[in-house]
Amino acid sequence: MMRYYIAVASLFAAASVLGISPAHASARALDYTELSLEQLMQVEITSVAKRPASVLDSPAAVYVLTNEDIRRSGARSIPEALRFVPGLNVARTSSSGWAISARGDNSSFANKLQVMIDGRSIYTPLFSGVFWDRHDTLLEDIERIEIIRGPGASLWGANAVNGVINVITKNAKDTQGTYLSAGYGTGDEVQGSARYGGTAGRNGHYRVYGKALYEGAEQAIDGGDGADDWLSARGGFRVDATGPEGDVWQLQGASFGSEVGSAGILPSLSAPYSSTQELETDVYGQYALASWSRELSETNKIEVRGYVQRTTFEDDRLREERNIIDLEADQNLTVADRHQIVWGIGARYSNDNIRETDIYRFGDADDSQYLVNGFFQDTMSF
Repeated sequence: MMRYYIAVASLFAAASVLGISPAHASARALDYTELSLEQLMQVEITSVAKRPASVLDSPAAVYVLTNEDIRRSGARSIPEALRFVPGLNVARTSSSGWAISARGDNSSFANKLQVMIDGRSIYTPLFSGVFWDRHDTLLEDIERIEIIRGPGASLWGANAVNGVINVITKNAKDTQGTYLSAGYGTGDEVQGSARYGGTAGRNGHYRVYGKALYEGAEQAIDGGDGADDWLSARGGFRVDATGPEGDVWQLQGASFGSEVGSAGILPSLSAPYSSTQELETDVYGQYALASWSRELSETNKIEVRGYVQRTTFEDDRLREERNIIDLEADQNLTVADRHQIVWGIGARYSNDNIRETDIYRFGDADDSQYLVNGFFQDTMSF
C-alpha cells in the first residue's frame, strides 16, 4: 500500500518536470513586508465571522500567518509553522506526533481546538482532536493561516472551545507553472515536493502536486533508538473556475499514506505483565471537496460546500476505518445598511468500523453518527 502512494507522488513529480511551460505566468503574491502598519490592520480575514473583514474590525484575538511568514520561518509542515503563533501551545511528541492547543490544556489528544483546511474540518471523532501527521500540503500553496485564540463554537462547532485554526490555500490561478523542492537534514530527514499548474478551459485553472518525506527515529530517553521513524507520501489536485453569472467553483482532492513507527507498551499475562515492543502503524486515506458560491449582489453572497473523507488506521493494537460525509450552506447579507447577517445550516454523517483486540474493547465497534446544525449571527452597527 505504501508503495502505491509513493508511486502517486512520484508521478506528480514527473509530470511537473515534463511540463514545458504554463499558459500564464504566476500571479505576483502580495508582499506584506511592503505594507504599513495601517495597511496590515486592513488585511482581510474570514474565520472570525465567516465573512471577509479586516483584522482591526474583527472582535476576537486573531493572528494571521501569511505565506511570506511561513517561507521566512523555514517551517516544513503546518505544525512547525504554528510554533510562531503567539498564544498557541505547540509540542512535538515524536517524529510524526504533535500536541497543539490554545489557552493551555495541551496534550497529544487535545480536543478543544477546531482545525480546518479550506473549510474542511480535519478533526477525528475518535477523540474529537486532530492527528496532525495525516494532514499536510505544500506550504508554498498556503495563502494564509488564520488563528483565533478564544471560543468560536457559535459559528464553527463544538470543538472550537479554545480556538479556531483555518488553513486557506491559494487559488489555482496563483500557482501556475512548475515548482520543485527537495531537502535533506539531520535526523535522516529527506523531503521532496513537486507541483504543476495550468489552465482548464477559458475561465479555469488547476494544479497537481505530490509530496514525500522520511524522518528517522528520534533518540529515546535512555539514549537508544526511539523506533518512531516516519515515512509519508501524498498527492492531490485543485481546480478553480468561474462561471458567466459570477459563479465560483472549486474542486480539490488528495490521497495519502504513511508508515509510522513507535515503541508501545503491550500487556501480557505473565510477569512483568507488560513489555515494550516496536510497532508499525499504517495510515492512509482520501478526500474530495467541492464548493460553489455566487454573489447575488454586493451585499448578498451564498456558498455551498461539501466533502467526503475516508481514513484507515491500523496497527497491532487497533484498526479503525472511518467515512465522513459533510454538507454546509451559508449566506452573508446586509440588511438596512446596519445589520450584517451570517446564517447557515449543515449536516454530517460519520461511520466507523473498529477492529477490537485483546488490548482495546469498544461497546459498539461499528457505529454511525448523524449531526445536523444551524447558526445565526447578526452584527449591528450603531
